[in-house]
Amino acid sequence: MVKTYSIAIIGAGPAGTHAAESARIACPSTSIVVISDEQDGFYIREHLNRFLSGTETEDALFEKGRGFDAFKSIGVDLVVDTVTRVDLQGHLLHLAGGGSLGFEQLVIASGAKPRPLGVPGEHLRGVSTFYSIADARHVISLLREPGVKQVVIIGGGTIAFKISPAILAAGKQLAIIERAPRLLPSLLDTGAATIVSRATEARGVRVVLGANIDRFTGVDGAVTGVDVQGTGIIPAQLVIVAAGVSASIQFMKGAPGITLDRGIVVDTSFRANSGGHPPVLAIGDVAQAPDSCHDEQPMLHPSWSFAEESGRHVGSHATGAPGLLPTFMLMTLEVFDLGIISAGRIVDRPGDEVHVRDEGGNVYRKFITCRGKVVGCIMVEPALPRKQARAWLRAAMSSKDGLPYDPSLLSRDVKSLVPVRKGDGS
Repeated sequence: MVKTYSIAIIGAGPAGTHAAESARIACPSTSIVVISDEQDGFYIREHLNRFLSGTETEDALFEKGRGFDAFKSIGVDLVVDTVTRVDLQGHLLHLAGGGSLGFEQLVIASGAKPRPLGVPGEHLRGVSTFYSIADARHVISLLREPGVKQVVIIGGGTIAFKISPAILAAGKQLAIIERAPRLLPSLLDTGAATIVSRATEARGVRVVLGANIDRFTGVDGAVTGVDVQGTGIIPAQLVIVAAGVSASIQFMKGAPGITLDRGIVVDTSFRANSGGHPPVLAIGDVAQAPDSCHDEQPMLHPSWSFAEESGRHVGSHATGAPGLLPTFMLMTLEVFDLGIISAGRIVDRPGDEVHVRDEGGNVYRKFITCRGKVVGCIMVEPALPRKQARAWLRAAMSSKDGLPYDPSLLSRDVKSLVPVRKGDGS
């Protein structure tokens, strides 16, 4: 007999975990199940770089404890299996293990998987992704091998800069290969990326931009280099592929009333089938949600913070339609001694106004405004208080009135931009 739950959540990452916890608080007696294809349990994927560098132990990544006891402690069932198909008409989830589960409401938080390059040699020993805790264990073991002297990272995005310091600290030669004409292409414009390139090369890292990979070379089944169009072979005994991810949505193909694009297209309440039954919601990396800084166009927002926020939001409204959660891309990052924050648009559109501070050094600020309101921001500077800047931008750009542009934003200390709340002792 098929067991039916009031709420079924696919995925036990940050989105699914926070959705389950918030739903349990909102609905103390509702039956909830989480289906996960991860064997290890919930861990802080954002801290895998700390595990790589040795500044955080593997046990510390499991802030809720290893395994899935945290779900059991709040009365949430856990099924370790893979969902292969969703039958909305029958209210059923079909599992790879042969079983099925019934549901009255479905929350999809299945996350994303690294995107393969699809080039010859990708399966050679020494070629790895860096997305899961299993990946991190594998890369750590390879870095300890005495024959590994040269490392190449494919992709100049956030993962590359999270793990570069640990690779350099291990005494390895490092090259970063990026297909786009600039580093961090989804976060920075050319001016900001130029500063990042200078800082990266100053650490002895080779940066190759606008590059396409032809193949990985190897001897006796082990990688020996990366063959780059127009550049030649860059030697490497370890290659880390960090060239983006794809939303895990294959099990939703053919589901009636669901629109699949790069992710699952949802409305401002994260509903994937507005008005449909049973209710289907998508959160985290799979949710292609209307972006408030891009004229409400459906966009993916692949970040740990968005996964947490969307999970909490949907979970806390488990018994009814979630209210609006203003959504726009907001990322912070540390690149060696530079702090970076990127929010909303990074490229202006016709009718926008652009305000830039670029003095040719290592400080860069850019604000894009539309009708006097900030719709995009890039900040790059040493010792940038990223946590404060993120909190300020998140609150200001999400508010009903938005963030009015003021020329002093180009020069003021970020700490002075954060409103002081009464009663906080300031």
